[in-house]
Amino acid sequence: EIVWQSETPPAYGITVFDGETGYSPRGGVSAYDLRTGERRWTRTFPQIPTSAITVSGGRLYLGTGDQVIHVLDAQTGESLVAHKLKYRPRGAVEPSPVLRLDERRIVVGTYQEIICLEVE
Repeated sequence: EIVWQSETPPAYGITVFDGETGYSPRGGVSAYDLRTGERRWTRTFPQIPTSAITVSGGRLYLGTGDQVIHVLDAQTGESLVAHKLKYRPRGAVEPSPVLRLDERRIVVGTYQEIICLEVE
């Protein structure tokens, strides 16, 4: 028996889960209450998310097709950081999740390299 169901646009990435919230990279990023299926918030970007979403320390980390690394507040979807890569990496920021090392550093993987960035 289906308890709830929510239609979403086609996705490039996969939905990730953190406690009682699911984060879906469909048409931007949306947060869903896993008990009710209610959408809590949606954040759109100039280009669609192309990396896997990482949830850590109350924040979401992801990359978009315009080579921007985004850090969002996991509870509200508020944009905390939008870091445009200063050069075009070899390969799109696509297959790898963005990993939070600590409060100031994240690691981004592309098809051809790994990049460590300081974010404020």
